[in-house]
Amino acid sequence: MLGQSFPSRWAYANDKIREMVSQGRLLEFMNYSLVDEHYFETESQKYETQDQIIEVWNKYLELDGLKIIRNGSHFTLYDLTAFNVIVKQEELEILSTEFMRQQIDKCEKKLLERDFDGAITTARA
Repeated sequence: MLGQSFPSRWAYANDKIREMVSQGRLLEFMNYSLVDEHYFETESQKYETQDQIIEVWNKYLELDGLKIIRNGSHFTLYDLTAFNVIVKQEELEILSTEFMRQQIDKCEKKLLERDFDGAITTARA
């Protein structure tokens, strides 16, 4: 392609990221980018560089309702919009630790009885 130059770094990176997203490979890229072996020589504290990268990435990901969270050497991409639970004040009074323990006990009992449908129904309640 005579006369056509290589795109800017920003345009190239943007195109590659869009390509990875369309192929469902963004999480694969993120995990590869955060592997310990890439940073062990530059860190004064374990995960220091990865945490800095995650902090920058999260500024942009949060615009799309996503967030990377590190748990030890594992990284997870969370959908922030999927975890929003709205509880009305009158329902909040019902949700006590005792009530939750009762529901968990019911679920465990149903699982032991191999009543999987009942366990799912109880869990939904």
